[in-house]
Amino acid sequence: NHAGLVALTRPKSERALGLMQMAKRKAWGELSMPEAAERYAEELFAEASSHGLPNLILSSEFFIVLRRREFRALLERVSGWAKNVVVICYIRHPASEHISMMQHVIKRGEKTMDVAAAAELRRGMCERLEDIAIACEGLAQLRLKPFQRTSLKGGDVITDFLAEVGMADEAIANVEPLRENEGLCAEALQLASALAGLKPKGSGALLDH
Repeated sequence: NHAGLVALTRPKSERALGLMQMAKRKAWGELSMPEAAERYAEELFAEASSHGLPNLILSSEFFIVLRRREFRALLERVSGWAKNVVVICYIRHPASEHISMMQHVIKRGEKTMDVAAAAELRRGMCERLEDIAIACEGLAQLRLKPFQRTSLKGGDVITDFLAEVGMADEAIANVEPLRENEGLCAEALQLASALAGLKPKGSGALLDH
């Protein structure tokens, strides 16, 4: 997870700052947050360069929080380290994304099953995708891929991504995907939504176990 790179251009990102705070406690306690973000990036690319490998994969779900100018600024930084930059985005069908976001917020205990709220979240994600597409112009190749099992190699996004970045089928066969975020059935989703409505505000996630 390279979420620390988000702090380079969006220093107020809570997720990025959380990751950088852990790094500071480990080794960079005397640095400010912007300095820690710079140190993180320098060490990441120095380590990657030392291996002499042709490709470097930067991956984090938190890249999506970057606005257009912020994402372009990150691409400009990465372009200084790489000859070619490729951005790969997996896009879900709007209906599937809607259900996934609704499940996510309910499992976290943040909201009840509010269709309007889930739709608003989805609109925000669409705006972020548009920002990414415009930010890539002239700096990076953009590849858009459908996020649905019938379109993914082997029916799995990890297998599909590894093939997309050039890994041979023989090597991919040795990778065993791990699924950690299972979706809820309709009944469980309704129950979780009802519990979220009863839960005291700010008391944390519903499904910790």
